[in-house]
Amino acid sequence: MIYRIVYNGIDLMGSDLDNCVLDPSLEMELNTAGSLTFTLPPTHPMWGEVKVFIGDIEVYEYGELIFFGRIINIDQNWNNERVVECEGALAFFNDSYVDGHVTWREGTTVGSFFTDIVNRHNNLVPSNRRIYIGNIDQSFMNYSVTREVEWQKTLDVISQMCIDTNGGWLILRKDIDEDKIYIDWVKDLDSQSDQPVQFGLNLLDISKTYHGEDICTAVIPRGEQQDNGAYLTIAECPTVSDQGGVDHTYGSNILYHHEGVENHGAVIQVKDFSKCATKEDLYEEARQWINKKNTDVATIEVEAAELGYFGEGYPIFQVGKLVEVIDGIHFPDEGTVTYPMYKISMNLDSGKKQITIGTPPKKELTQIYASDVTTTGNGGINGASSSSGSGSGGGVVYNGVKDVRVNGTTVVNEGIANVIVPTDTSQPLTPAQLQELLDIL
Repeated sequence: MIYRIVYNGIDLMGSDLDNCVLDPSLEMELNTAGSLTFTLPPTHPMWGEVKVFIGDIEVYEYGELIFFGRIINIDQNWNNERVVECEGALAFFNDSYVDGHVTWREGTTVGSFFTDIVNRHNNLVPSNRRIYIGNIDQSFMNYSVTREVEWQKTLDVISQMCIDTNGGWLILRKDIDEDKIYIDWVKDLDSQSDQPVQFGLNLLDISKTYHGEDICTAVIPRGEQQDNGAYLTIAECPTVSDQGGVDHTYGSNILYHHEGVENHGAVIQVKDFSKCATKEDLYEEARQWINKKNTDVATIEVEAAELGYFGEGYPIFQVGKLVEVIDGIHFPDEGTVTYPMYKISMNLDSGKKQITIGTPPKKELTQIYASDVTTTGNGGINGASSSSGSGSGGGVVYNGVKDVRVNGTTVVNEGIANVIVPTDTSQPLTPAQLQELLDIL
């Protein structure tokens, strides 16, 4: 038997229980909990023993643990079959809150913030729901932030204030000997799958989806913060036209992706490159980032036969690996492409896997909040919150902004700035309003 499903150390599906579990289906995805569903007929010896939330569920593939979590729902149908739904261990972070109003000030790195949030979770849950810090990419330990959290679920905090703001991938692994779950936070996936997806070999189906919310064709890069509080920019970099795939005009803070603008127009994001201390380094980092941003706008779903089942020397597909797709039909320009494999869906009764590679779709909304200010115009409103990318027309002029936060991160504290926060949120920011916001960041 290729697969085993184990509940509290007892096999639900295994070599001597081949036909006792119906329709077992598994989905694993990075940065999400993943899910497992299966049906227990009334003849199953463990039919009445499985419980919601109490025990642990594990899935093994050729003896290797590939999924672990807990049961979250059991439905009993007309035929007395019990349909069992399970979630992966990342969902354990839904069991705890950051209680009260907690602030992390200057000197905190996003890596140490992540560590503290995980440790707070462990102080609130039983031992079998604790998740311990494993490996954290060094770049996250060097990136300084401030954070404010008030009565939020631990998983929401990690998703919104770590992954959404700084990127990277969460990898959960279980040490069987220690009976402990560890979480790694890595910046990039660098482990290559030795099994390719190849047209005419194991490729069964393929589809591509292009996500408009992921498109960014121009970037305003911010480098190291200077002594005067301003951030390093690329304004003094030379004018170029389609050099290295980008366009730039001397005096402008914006770097455009040449082909991206031609295809989609100018879609601008602000991006921090805080380790860049020279305008030349900042320009090059921004150029590489915007080029990558414009090549990774597609999600590709591939249905492939699992060659590892057939003993031909191929290893099993694993989520979190880089996979090479060899297909001159669907990729006529490249012939071969390599993408991260961030999601795998499979029926445990078949030899097919649906693999999702490329860039996972996500919506990045930058929330800008201004507080403790004096105002003029529109009735003297004393504070407001706005989303960059919304609002235009008349607005409130804030004089002497003392606290500005972006996604919960304080970027101006006890500083003085002058910014218009629009009150009409039906239209995009005008260039002048956007620049005023950028001037204070």
